Amino acid sequence: MANPVDRRTILSYAVATVASTITVGCGRGQASAQTSSVPAQQPAKPTSGGTMSNEVTPLTTESLHLIAVHDRATLRDLSGKIQQHVDATIKLLRETQTKFGRCVVIYWDEGGPKPLLMTEAGCPIDVGWEVDPSFRGDGSNILPVDTPSGKVATATHIGPYDQVGKAHQAIVKWSVEHHQKIAGPNWEVYDHPRPGEPSRVDVFYLIG
Repeated sequence: MANPVDRRTILSYAVATVASTITVGCGRGQASAQTSSVPAQQPAKPTSGGTMSNEVTPLTTESLHLIAVHDRATLRDLSGKIQQHVDATIKLLRETQTKFGRCVVIYWDEGGPKPLLMTEAGCPIDVGWEVDPSFRGDGSNILPVDTPSGKVATATHIGPYDQVGKAHQAIVKWSVEHHQKIAGPNWEVYDHPRPGEPSRVDVFYLIG
């Protein structure tokens, strides 16, 4: 099995490769949906005006409740699948006039030496939006799912969506320097764009 430094190198390459891919779908969905959406849940972590972009913080977080499409993706098809699932979930939310919050992408990685996105089998993913737990999706392809809860390392990326990979890289680097094991699952929470303000993405990695 690769040591932590090897994994950091591999994962840094992976997140740099998929950074713009990941953000295209949710970023576009947020921009088109912001006028009709109402956040369903509180932010997963406290924030302040002094937040530094890509500064890593360990904390304990609760789950976010989503409706999402579950799938499996590789680096080759990730972009198309994210856009497809963002469009499908937004369509359902609008048709049912359901209030929703932020776009979330969950990567159910296993914490092995090679990220599942870089394998032929791919990585299980969930793509969806925060909603009230009373909303159960369509009972078919769009279903309830929760983000993991517990001890995480998190970084807030403030700035262009295509640079969110820097937050992933910062967390992986931090985990090596602080001797923290990345458990595998990681997820991104896309804040609604606000006029005149830079975009914000909160990145979380389950650790321990």
